[in-house]
Amino acid sequence: MSTLTDHLDSFRKLPLQTQLIFIGSARSKPEFAQHPEQIEMLKRVHAECVQFASESERAEYYQAIATWVTHH
Repeated sequence: MSTLTDHLDSFRKLPLQTQLIFIGSARSKPEFAQHPEQIEMLKRVHAECVQFASESERAEYYQAIATWVTHH
C-alpha cells in the first residue's frame, strides 16, 4: 500500500513541467476537491523542486511556461 510519503517522493521525481500539469489537472478531480490540503502540499513540493532545480532546469521550465502562455 502506498503512503502519502511514497506519492510525494514519486511526484518529486517528475519533471517540473509535469508536476505543474499534474497540479492543474488534479484540481478538477473529485478526490482532490474533497481534500484541498493535498493540492496545497503538492504546490509546496513543486515550489521546493523549482527552488532546488539546476539553473538549466529552471530556465527550461520558465521557457516552457512562457511558451504556453504565449500560445494560449
